[in-house]
Amino acid sequence: MAFLYSTLTILALSACATPEQIAAQQERERRAQQELGLRLAAQCDQETADLMRRQAENPAFLTAKETQKDAERYREKISNPLFQSCYQLAWNNYLNQTRLQQAEDWAWRQQMYDDDWLFPRWRCGRFHCR
Repeated sequence: MAFLYSTLTILALSACATPEQIAAQQERERRAQQELGLRLAAQCDQETADLMRRQAENPAFLTAKETQKDAERYREKISNPLFQSCYQLAWNNYLNQTRLQQAEDWAWRQQMYDDDWLFPRWRCGRFHCR
């Protein structure tokens, strides 16, 4: 019995993430979202996406003297209403595609659960037996 308790304790403690692991996971998520934003921006304007990538890689991009010309072009491109509209449409399209995929996955899972060999429809309703 003591072996079982110690094994369960070790498994529970090994499942906990350390602060470094949590920070690394958050950094990976931030980079993935940033990369997604850059891919969506590239659909609208490749030059703006390149400027956005340079700005993301270099925090001093907007204030450094050697990148002043590029920073001004970056501000101009980002504030362009046409780019903003296109970028917003790209984000909305991405979100809607994600929601559609989730709905399709849910429908497929429901179909698998409602399959006659698992839950016969003639006996049970969708959410409970009658």
